[in-house]
This record gives sequence, C-alpha cells and structure tokens, in this order.
Amino acid sequence: MTGQSLSLSVVLFSALLISCAACSSGPAAEPRPLDDDGGQEEEADGDGDGDGPSQGDVTEACPDGFHDSLASGAHTGFDSDGETRSFHLLLPEGDAPDDGFPLMVALHGTGERGASFAQRANLSDFTNRGLIVVAPDAVGHGTIWPVWDAMRLPNQTAPNLDLIYFDNLLDCLRAHFDVDESQIFAGGHSAGGIMTNTLLRQRSNVLAGGIPGSSIFEFTGSAPGTQPTAELKVIVTWGGDNDVYEGSTGDGTTIQNFHFAEQSALASQFYETATGVEQYHCEGHNRGHAWLSGLNDWMIDVLTDQDDASEPPDINNLATCSHGAAEFPAPPDTAPECESADQPLCEAVCDHFGGCFLEHGTLGPPLTALTESLGITPASCDSCTTRCEESVAADPGEEAVLECLTSNAGACGPGIKGALPFIETVNTCCAQNPTSDTCQTLCETVSPTDAAATFLAVCLQI
Repeated sequence: MTGQSLSLSVVLFSALLISCAACSSGPAAEPRPLDDDGGQEEEADGDGDGDGPSQGDVTEACPDGFHDSLASGAHTGFDSDGETRSFHLLLPEGDAPDDGFPLMVALHGTGERGASFAQRANLSDFTNRGLIVVAPDAVGHGTIWPVWDAMRLPNQTAPNLDLIYFDNLLDCLRAHFDVDESQIFAGGHSAGGIMTNTLLRQRSNVLAGGIPGSSIFEFTGSAPGTQPTAELKVIVTWGGDNDVYEGSTGDGTTIQNFHFAEQSALASQFYETATGVEQYHCEGHNRGHAWLSGLNDWMIDVLTDQDDASEPPDINNLATCSHGAAEFPAPPDTAPECESADQPLCEAVCDHFGGCFLEHGTLGPPLTALTESLGITPASCDSCTTRCEESVAADPGEEAVLECLTSNAGACGPGIKGALPFIETVNTCCAQNPTSDTCQTLCETVSPTDAAATFLAVCLQI
C-alpha cells in the first residue's frame, strides 16, 4: 500500500496493506458518500428506490463492441474512460419480471478474477433466484492495496477509475436488460469486500444494499459530513476470529497474517448507526477467510425483501447472524507487563510497543515479527527491557529517543486510525534519532517489500 504524504500519519497508514502503484478515479456522476463520522446530506439526486425497469440506447450507453446482445460468460475489451476492462456475466433463465431483474455486482478478492470469485462464492445461487450477476475484473488500481481502488488517503483526489468503470458498466447493463432500479446490489469478499464498502458509501444513490465480506472498512469513505439518505440493507460478514489472510498481489507486494474481525466489527458498527441503513452482521463459526456461501439464499431474501428473511439462520453451524452492531473481538495476543527496576523509560517504551502492536486487533498480527525483534512476546517482555537497559548503558544518548517515545505516545485505540498516533510518534522520534539502537532494532525486520515498510516509513530512511 503506498502512501501519499500529506502528513506522517497519512504515510504510515498506507502500509497496513502494502504498497501499490497507480491512483484511480473519480465518479462520472455525483455520488452521495458516507463519511466515517455520520451526518446527513440534505439533498440527493437519487434514493435507490426506482420505479421499475429502465433501458436505454445501447449505442449511447455501451462502448463499441458491446452494442449486440450480451450472453453469459466472459466479456473483454470494454472501454471505460480509455481503459480496456473485462467482466464475467451470469444471467438468470426466463423473462424479466414486471419490475425487471435484480442485479448484483460481485467484486473479487486478491489473486482471482470475477469468474473465479463467482465460482468460489457459488454466485449461481443468485442467478437461480432471478438476479443478474456481473463480476468485473480489477486491474490493480488500488493505491493502498493494489486490487481495487477502494481505500483512499485524505489527500488523494485523482479520478477513481474503478468507480468510473462501475458507473459505465452499470449503464451498459441497464441498456441491455430490464434492470429493477430499486434492486441493485454490490457484494464482494476480501479486497472485493473493501470495494463493496466503497460503493455502499459512495454510490448509495444507486445501490439498494450490499454484502461486504471479510472487508476493511476504514478509509473507504469520501467527503466529510455526508451520509446516505437512501435506504440500504447491508449484511457484514466474516469467517470468525480465524478470518486471516496472507498472500501477495500481482506486483509482488505481500502481507502476512492480516485479521479481518476487528475491521468487520467497525463496518457493522458504522452501518448500524448510519441513517437509513438496516444492518445485519454474520460471524462465521471458525470458517477462516471465506465468503459464507451457505448463507446465499438467506442473504438474497434479506436484500430483496422476502417475507421469510426476518430470522437469520444458523445453517449447519455455519455462522451466527443478528441485527445490532458487532462487538470488537478479543485481541489476538495479550502483552505481558514490562518491568525495569533500573530504567523506567525502558519499562514505559516496552509497555507501549506491546500494548499498541502486540494487542492491536488490526495491526498486531501483521507486526508480530517486529514486536518479537524488540523482545516482546505474549509470554514475556524481559528481553525488551533487558535489551533497552543495555542500549542505554552502552550509549547514554539512547535516552533521547526513549524520552521522545514516552512523552509523545498516546493510547492506542481500535482500527487503523486508533494506532496512527503512536506510529506517527515512532516515525518522528526515530527520524530525529536515526542511530538509536531501539530504532535500528525495530527497522532490521522491516524489508522494503512488506507492509511494515510503508507503515513504518522511517525504516526506509535510516
């Protein structure tokens, strides 16, 4: 995830998921984005509640090569804002109902394509229930995680080409098929779940609801002070406390041991309190990093307002679904108490690294190697305090960085934003004291190709 440096905290955030190259796009039509803080926009161009099917002129709505009828299967060569894009299409059998076909935009995760995600998530369940399913392919536009351009830092203003593609593809499908304007949904898993949050928050004038699966929620919003006035139905899902991903993208960037439970809880809590949103959350029973396909039929019922959707199922002990905001999971590890009879500064610094990194629900697992390098494990903090004491004894100047870390460090809260103040402190203090043993030890485990390199930007400099 690459960062663009508006401030140090902005730069370091971009590391959580790893560097990537290109920035993408801004909307072709006015969106109504959802902001992290809530608030309601007084005016909106659309409310997501259409009055039946809508078809347009395919020669105007679709690029060259897409004017003839579209069949189920792979489609390539779709021109969107000068880019060549592709998608996989699944069509239901039979004629469109009076109100038109409901439509699901399905967004794949890292290392797959629309077609493979459709197969993995059993999205034929949706077409069997009468929905059109379109699964577009990402091309690596993400500036934080290089799949979809789904997470943006505050200073990023370049057009979002993935949002433009969503708009253009949807316009073309509306021209080809009778689409029920009140039944357009988005759903995705992992990187696709992140993009689903982006669409729910920035295209709520188009969507009626969605399913962000195993997603990251933070930094998927847009303009401050806005909130959807549309009615949305949102089902937040994740595989349970063992919903963990590690892998790499096509450009070779990697992330290790990323846990999705805390970010899913943040999403659930946001949608639960957002105006106009009906929210469910579904926590898998140790299903790992998975789309909960056993819930497909029930999720379709919820999204399409079926009468029998009021009671969430527990299918074969697959997951537990409920209304209300999800609670934060217990931290993956508990930091031990750090003690140093000779150096209170060492005790304080080791305590803070343990509390902010080891115990952090989002950042802790990916930064395990870093905390271990400092001598902090769930079992003991002794190696950290001993190493620190020896560093001070060898170089009294070491106290300067310790004082900086302790005097500027604040408490760490949940989510990426909750950890940024302390990480900004680490970057600032180590930049001022680049030869410090504490900083050198911390940065020895940070390679230029992993997430921590961008997250701890100072390690690229010292």
